[in-house]
Amino acid sequence: MKQLLTLFCAIIITGCNDNTKTIVSKNLIQNNYVSIQRDTVSIAINDDFQSNYAVTTYNKTLNTFYGYNLEKHKIDCFFLGSKVSKISSIPLVIDGPNAIKSHQQINALFVSDNNDIFLINPYNIYKLNRKGEIISKNNINDSSSVNKDYYKKHALSPSHNTGFSYAYNNNHFYIKNTNLQYPRRGQQQNYFETFKLISKYNFEKNTVKELDIKFPSEFVSKNFGFNSIPFFSLHNKDIYYVFSPLPYIYNYNTDTQVTTVYTTTSDNLPYYNIKDYPDNNNSGYLNSSSFLFNSNFGPIYASNDFVFRFYQSAVPERKRKAATQKNKESVLQVFNRDMDLVKNYRLNANVSFSGLFINNNTVYININSKKGKDIRFLKLSVTKN
Repeated sequence: MKQLLTLFCAIIITGCNDNTKTIVSKNLIQNNYVSIQRDTVSIAINDDFQSNYAVTTYNKTLNTFYGYNLEKHKIDCFFLGSKVSKISSIPLVIDGPNAIKSHQQINALFVSDNNDIFLINPYNIYKLNRKGEIISKNNINDSSSVNKDYYKKHALSPSHNTGFSYAYNNNHFYIKNTNLQYPRRGQQQNYFETFKLISKYNFEKNTVKELDIKFPSEFVSKNFGFNSIPFFSLHNKDIYYVFSPLPYIYNYNTDTQVTTVYTTTSDNLPYYNIKDYPDNNNSGYLNSSSFLFNSNFGPIYASNDFVFRFYQSAVPERKRKAATQKNKESVLQVFNRDMDLVKNYRLNANVSFSGLFINNNTVYININSKKGKDIRFLKLSVTKN
């Protein structure tokens, strides 16, 4: 039997069209709303491949996982669509007309349904074919470009882990923004109130447009910014995003430009209340004593039936990240399309934010291989009961 633990309420806050927000308090539905089947997918590899990748992507139509191999400077491809998995590589070169320098940091990777490959670093977005040949290249973060007004104040900061997505229907990338201007002391709050976090980037036209997605009031009141760019992902015309210390889920519709804030329950998962963080009055960015590693909501993904959000438990802030990562409890939170929490599924595995992807209602997590002789994925198939 479904048990509703809170009453549904909705508050409409009216304002300008691009700033209208609907705040919805959501329910916790317990018992047997969903079932999760747990499996492990293992693909044997040799020394030319890696068991974990820092920069990854997944194409649902091709059912293929891709990882940028920094050591070998190539893109490794793992087809997951049959019992006998297929692996291959796309070579990258460092000289000649198709050169992509290996010393330049690769931030993000994307593969389209027609096998176009996009490779992104802080300076360029490359469009490649399956042979690794450059079809076209755009310069980004160039203040002399057509986007000079944007680039004087911001930088596009693509990152697979926290801020990079692609709209299949209109050839747009959605990429997080980074501040290039530090507000003066005492003016942080006004600055963070107006700073927009995500932009829509048109690759064909090489143009940038900011979206009306801003810091939440909880961040503005504490002068939190810069390091607190949200986790986000795109599903159809909706951008779902979360901020690390807040148990809320935000939905921005790219057509209506309206944001809906779901004040979801965490179902007793502990998190460090943002109200208890010290004020950050002396800096334009988050100081080390209040860095939001204490708790972590995100990344987030959506299918037609569910919304999935990852959670990692809090750790004592005095301990180093490397020493505490393995001690953090990892949980997959499952919400229905009404944004009611229907399952907190404890993973009992060390999870990094690279190598997470979904295929419909199946969640894949690239996990550690003990001997490095295979690449492994935790496969969680979620079904309604």
